[in-house]
Amino acid sequence: MGVDWAEDHHDVCVMAEDGTVLGKHRVPDSVAGIGELHALIAAHAVDDDDVVAVGIEIDRDLLVGSLVSAGYDVYAVNPMGSDGLAVLDIAPTLSSGEACLVRRSPRPCAGAAGPARFARNRRLADACDQWAFCALTKSPGARHYYDELRARGKTHRQALRQLANRLVGLLHVCLERDVLYDELAAWPSASADAA
Repeated sequence: MGVDWAEDHHDVCVMAEDGTVLGKHRVPDSVAGIGELHALIAAHAVDDDDVVAVGIEIDRDLLVGSLVSAGYDVYAVNPMGSDGLAVLDIAPTLSSGEACLVRRSPRPCAGAAGPARFARNRRLADACDQWAFCALTKSPGARHYYDELRARGKTHRQALRQLANRLVGLLHVCLERDVLYDELAAWPSASADAA
């Protein structure tokens, strides 16, 4: 994913691995805009193992924090240079002045050249990981979701990371709608299976 960052808005372009543009959108620099950005990414996700690589001009800010928290690979790139562009496979698009989100399969990028800074808040990632792990014993819905992922062949780490991403999404909805967490509303499929 690449984001052309600005003070009051961000231009986003979603691309497939082959360079096909899947979607473009301008989002405001706000919590609502971050929600729109995550919805755009989710609309183009093929499967849960896809790696979403994000190229952005800065390595801080609420937007960057939300992308890192969601588990995306975030790279701070210099829009005036070529450092890190090969890592994201978006050099032609960025050189034309437009940032693009690149969805690629989870295999390493062959021939990547140039340094790229990887933005990741380790403390936040560790907290989300611990939150997901604790939810396994305290939330029947979270446990059911985790067990479904494991049954589909996900490793423990993959399932835990996906559960953490889901919990962050649930937290976002609670904050956005100003509502308290509700186990039955958060995990309707688990509730239906238990009935």
